Amino acid sequence: MAIAYATLYLMRHAEYTVETRPAQPPDGALTRRGEVQAQSTAERLTRLNVGAIYSSPARRAQHTAAIVALALGLTPATDARLSETIPPVALDLRSRYFNAVSENELALGSVHLEAAYSFCWSGAVQEHATVLVTHGNLIAGLVCRALGMGQHWFWLNTDHSALTELHLREDGQVLVLRHGDNGHLSPPLQTR
Repeated sequence: MAIAYATLYLMRHAEYTVETRPAQPPDGALTRRGEVQAQSTAERLTRLNVGAIYSSPARRAQHTAAIVALALGLTPATDARLSETIPPVALDLRSRYFNAVSENELALGSVHLEAAYSFCWSGAVQEHATVLVTHGNLIAGLVCRALGMGQHWFWLNTDHSALTELHLREDGQVLVLRHGDNGHLSPPLQTR
């Protein structure tokens, strides 16, 4: 007897032009290449049984989700739990890579990761897959959370518009089927 499962696709937003504003995280509009990346990923997703799409509130993620949703005939919803974050960071990496990040920000990253992980599966159904358009750090953190790998997310890279596929089995086990799959993108479209 086959085990039933729900499918989740984590998609990193497409390439964008970085715009900085005081006291705001970097964000911006998709580049032309980013629009093509999003369209290529949308074409791949049309061959899958996708029934819902959610996006981070970041402009780059919303634009990516809009392109994908249009191709799928869906309306994207926005959820702040899909926002960019810094997941829990191992002590040996803090001083080397995150010395400008406050302890409070790092603590909030742990809370954010758990909220995002709960959100991932809150509306998961077996009848169709769900796409979450989000950010590289959060995708890596969610994969490590699913695999029980703790704070090793820092070493997982995800290209723009790449897909990570997770399955939630009816017994509660989460399986990571693929991470950072960019096979639908031609080499000139593969950017980080």
